[in-house]
Amino acid sequence: MRKFFFLYLLIYAFTHLIVFSAYAQNTVLSQGNWYKVGVTKNGIHKIDGVFLRNAGFDPTSLNPKNLKIYGNGGGMLPQANKAFRYDDLQENAIFVSGENDGKFDTGDYILFYADSPHKIKADTAKKLLFHEQDVYSDTLFYFLTLAENPGLRVQDAPVFSGNASPVSVFEDYVFYEKELTNLFASGRLWLGERFDQAADQNFTFNLPGIISGSDLKITVSGAATTTESYGIPVTKFLVKQNGIFIDSLNFSSLFADKYFAYRGDLKAKTILSKATSENLQIGLAYNRNNSTLATGFLDFLGINASRELKLYGNQTNFRSFQSLKKPTGFNIGNASNTLQIWNISNPIRPRQQLFSLNGSNATFAVPPSDTLQEFVLFSGNTFEAPIPSGIIPNQNLHALPTPDLLIISPEGLWAEANRLADFRRNYEGLSVAVVSVSQVYNEFSSGKPDVSAVRDFVRFLYLKSNKLKYLLLFGDATYDYKSRYTQNFSDRKNVVPVYESRESLLLVATYSSDDYFAMLDENEGDWREDYRGDAALKIGIGRLPVQNLSEARDVVNKLIGYVQKPQALGKWRQQVSFVADDGDNNIHQGDAERLTEQLKREDLQFNSKKIFLDAFPQISTGNGEQVPDAKEALNDAVNKGSLLINFTGHGSEIGWTQEQILTLSQMQGWRNENNLPLFVTATCEYGRYDDPFRVSGAELILKNPKGGAIGLLTTTRPVSSSTNFVINNAFYKAAFEKINGNYPRLGDVIRNTKNESLSGVGNRNFALLGDPSMKLAYPKENIAIIKINGKNLSVADTLGALEKIVLEGEVQSQTGTKVADFNGTVFLTFLDKEVPATTLGQEGSKMTYSLQNRIVFEGKSEVKNGVFTTEFVLPKDIDYRFGKGKISLYAQPVSGLTDAGGYWQPIVGGSAKNFVTDNTPPQIKLFIDNKDFVSGGKTSENPLLLAELTDESGINLSKIGIGHEISAIVDAETTSAKTFILNDYFTPETGNFRAGSLAYIFKNLSDGKHTLTLKVWDTYNNSASASVDFVVVKSQNIQLSQVFAYPNPLTDATTFRFTHDRTGEDLEVNLEISDTQGKRLFAQKTEILGSDADYDGLVWKGENNSGEKLSAGLYIYRLHVRSLTTGIDAQHHGRLIVVK
Repeated sequence: MRKFFFLYLLIYAFTHLIVFSAYAQNTVLSQGNWYKVGVTKNGIHKIDGVFLRNAGFDPTSLNPKNLKIYGNGGGMLPQANKAFRYDDLQENAIFVSGENDGKFDTGDYILFYADSPHKIKADTAKKLLFHEQDVYSDTLFYFLTLAENPGLRVQDAPVFSGNASPVSVFEDYVFYEKELTNLFASGRLWLGERFDQAADQNFTFNLPGIISGSDLKITVSGAATTTESYGIPVTKFLVKQNGIFIDSLNFSSLFADKYFAYRGDLKAKTILSKATSENLQIGLAYNRNNSTLATGFLDFLGINASRELKLYGNQTNFRSFQSLKKPTGFNIGNASNTLQIWNISNPIRPRQQLFSLNGSNATFAVPPSDTLQEFVLFSGNTFEAPIPSGIIPNQNLHALPTPDLLIISPEGLWAEANRLADFRRNYEGLSVAVVSVSQVYNEFSSGKPDVSAVRDFVRFLYLKSNKLKYLLLFGDATYDYKSRYTQNFSDRKNVVPVYESRESLLLVATYSSDDYFAMLDENEGDWREDYRGDAALKIGIGRLPVQNLSEARDVVNKLIGYVQKPQALGKWRQQVSFVADDGDNNIHQGDAERLTEQLKREDLQFNSKKIFLDAFPQISTGNGEQVPDAKEALNDAVNKGSLLINFTGHGSEIGWTQEQILTLSQMQGWRNENNLPLFVTATCEYGRYDDPFRVSGAELILKNPKGGAIGLLTTTRPVSSSTNFVINNAFYKAAFEKINGNYPRLGDVIRNTKNESLSGVGNRNFALLGDPSMKLAYPKENIAIIKINGKNLSVADTLGALEKIVLEGEVQSQTGTKVADFNGTVFLTFLDKEVPATTLGQEGSKMTYSLQNRIVFEGKSEVKNGVFTTEFVLPKDIDYRFGKGKISLYAQPVSGLTDAGGYWQPIVGGSAKNFVTDNTPPQIKLFIDNKDFVSGGKTSENPLLLAELTDESGINLSKIGIGHEISAIVDAETTSAKTFILNDYFTPETGNFRAGSLAYIFKNLSDGKHTLTLKVWDTYNNSASASVDFVVVKSQNIQLSQVFAYPNPLTDATTFRFTHDRTGEDLEVNLEISDTQGKRLFAQKTEILGSDADYDGLVWKGENNSGEKLSAGLYIYRLHVRSLTTGIDAQHHGRLIVVK
């Protein structure tokens, strides 16, 4: 077996070597001066001295023999990897008038043949010409350079003197196609003129020299669509030729099912007719069959006609099917001695076709050919100039070493793309390359936008070395490749392209996908849009859909902060929140429950929070049914932190569920920059990023500079629940499976997720909006419980109610050895046994699911040299049945960023055999806003409750005993009384289970006097209460107090401190330092998210804004504090003395 495996690797490597050896090792653009030009149609083009001078070349000093033009011809690149394409720019054969004297004189010029971006092709079996519209660009590009050696010139074709069949007629093809409408903003199908209430529409073609009575092949392609839910009957286009009906194009009946039926029917038909006039008019009328909601669209018209072979205007392209596989002699009428003929069968290597002129007839012959040959007739030197497109700096992607991470970005975002690249290089040791989209186009698609150019470049690096692991597309995308809708909106144009499906009319089958760029093997790439297109991804791909430098800066700040900020540490890294929609026979909630079971099988360190919609009561409102408690639970999962938030259910680009559990205003309001989750959204279209006219919810939370998401595995189009579950389940297997003892990077997760959930196009609508090279914030080291009550775990007893428990543990490396230099704090959460729960059945039947969320103890202890000890009393309020509890452990270092996580599952149940009696209630110290508060004092409408709690046996945090929660009642024994359960807001004191504190912000209390009563219980169910009175005064200004700077006088720096009444709100603090004459010397703006009542984080270093130290003397400071939540503000002035 090992022999065969080695042989496989050898064959694989050898195949890669053979394929890669066909590539150029350097691009021609790596040296010399280059100028890019564009063309929009095929034909002879002219460059003269004026053009050269404007392009930066000096015609008076150059040698015209060394002028060269490079380009690769027209048409889209092939999708199939094994199909031929040029991998670098090719030199074209050109004609340079007057070059023989070595000077570019005033009348000298260049002629070159330019192909069309829209390729005309031949079906030789049917003897039919047709066109392939380039969906990516209407402009083809060429590159002009002055080299040190002579360039390629148009050479004479060999003269064929054998017998040949005479031809004096040629097959011409003309077409009409306008790309005006993408029916459903998806896919690559663009349609033209609309037919609804409009009268007949006529389209005119002028074909001089058409052979009267000859066959005329008229191809009509169109589409019908409807918004009628119960369907429309068969409709059709009626086709007329010069006013006479010739045929019809029939469409299938349709109905406007949102997802699972074709909402449009595309048909094409070639109609055989006879030529009657060189002025051909095709008329179309749409027969709606009495359906007022049916609409027709023209796709294109294509005309195959036979014409006399002669020059029309100053140039004419021609070909003849009669020349296939037999010698052919072409007889050209109306010729003169100024006529030139080029064989353009290979458009980048045209050849001069010599001919004989007999009066006004020119003749030449060609040998047999298996392919249809094409020629151009032209005369004179009056031809269109190409479109100037600018100087191209030297570049050489062909010589780029293969990196671990490839970032493709537009030049306008390079600053931030490179900042991220530097971080991944310097902090994480990855090799990273940043290249621009235009550079890729220049080398791999002759300067023309084409998604396959990006794929070809990625494949080039992949074949060069198997080192390439991740591709980050650093920029937004749009289905509107040519900016047809957005030509006047520069910020909405394509930045880094996305692959759009061929299917455009069936919403569950049309898609956009970056997966295309990871289909890199030889037999992949064509991507059939069914199960036969299930190609495995070779690298992990992600996208940051940023549109400008500001958005890019915000996202890169989040990505770097996610790894580097000490504030981002916390036990939120062990929580995975599952949000599920109701209804639909509980399929979404059932799938979410199955996913939690999968997570348990993968890694028990992580805890599931379940937000199942039907577990919360619905409330009828003017906006329909609402579930405010579920919405609040979701906000809580975001703001308090979750490693992952997983949603299954109905959704759209603007939110989740019919009950609006998530809305755009919610997303914009999230302020969780220190605990950013990865969202996994198995719902329709939430992550659609290729609509230039809408920012989807997924984009919004990714680009939210103050919170939201660190990334998303999200959906870009409608999806089905069955596909959702398959990919969702594969994600949890991939995300929590360690590789060589380490958790994977996101790119590895998405690659394995996609490859393990292939289902036709079903999983292609899932995209990673995020950096594939990042890792989720998994705890880096392990935590293990070593002893309990002095005993090894192997002999540990069952834990019972009121038992005094002492746990000993240590922080361990991934290999199981103690991390002796770890110092910090370990957080312990003790969960009682898993229990069944049942939803309410408000949208159908009830569903039973499991919960393990009953906290019986929370504490924290010091970790010193890798070891810790925690003691506590298990409360009386537990589930007395025996079963597995769970102790969740998280350790945070004093300094550095290496955290740790772990768990232990002890058997819990019954009562302790021996316990000490305790009848003493807890002690409570209660305050409002700050500890200097005096009962009866004033506060804002959002007061902060503060309490210090102590008890010899510990505070009871269990919610199992009815009425034994930590509760706060505002205005008890009044009709407006409201109770708040505050167990989740208790913070234990480090190393002391007997003490802790409570902090909670009340929102929008009414003006006037209020009484707050706090009631707590200890683990023995002894209770205590305390009350405080306060007066709410809604001020139009922020109330600032205790404002001062310390030290003052200062020598090096001073810190500003103040207290305010806007606890919990986001504040903007502006500090200005001026001299006594009022001249401003220093200004600084700081944002405080979710502010505490006291703030002392503003430091001034005694400098001006240029960083220069101010001289000794008196200065004036001004603090301006503004609430970003309500807009109200306040100012404070004071004096500072600087001494030396």
